[in-house]
Amino acid sequence: MARVLLALLLCCSVFVVGSLADRALVESLCKESQHGDLCLSSLLADRRSTLCGDKACVASVFLDISQKNVSATINYVNGLIGKRPPEVDKLQYCVTLYSNALDDVKEAIHQMNAKAYWDAENSMTDAARYPPDCEDSAPNLLSQQNKMLDDLFDISWELLDNLVPLPPV
Repeated sequence: MARVLLALLLCCSVFVVGSLADRALVESLCKESQHGDLCLSSLLADRRSTLCGDKACVASVFLDISQKNVSATINYVNGLIGKRPPEVDKLQYCVTLYSNALDDVKEAIHQMNAKAYWDAENSMTDAARYPPDCEDSAPNLLSQQNKMLDDLFDISWELLDNLVPLPPV
């Protein structure tokens, strides 16, 4: 009985120490971000991030968070289309832009999984151009959503940038 309790205690302490170390990784990466609070709150809201043992895993989780947010934004705007007839054209245009951004985020995830970090970073750069385009075409209509996506894409890019090897000096 004592051995079982000791084994359980050891197992739990390894998990807690590992989780604290992984949380420290998340905190250190987010501390480097220009959107540190959003980075940290987004990652800590997703339990997978505290199970990550390296920067690539954290970046992968954040790309998934970005993808889910773009999808949710598309669904939100599609819901507005029937409720705001005067702005239908602008809203539909933004859905098209967000769909393009979603494709770029999915491509970044694919490239990330292939360890093509520089290409993934470029895909996030491509995705980041769409929220400002939506804002330009529909000022103040979706400003909150555009700002959120823009910030999430910035963080995704920053996390990917941590994975891109520096050129030899």
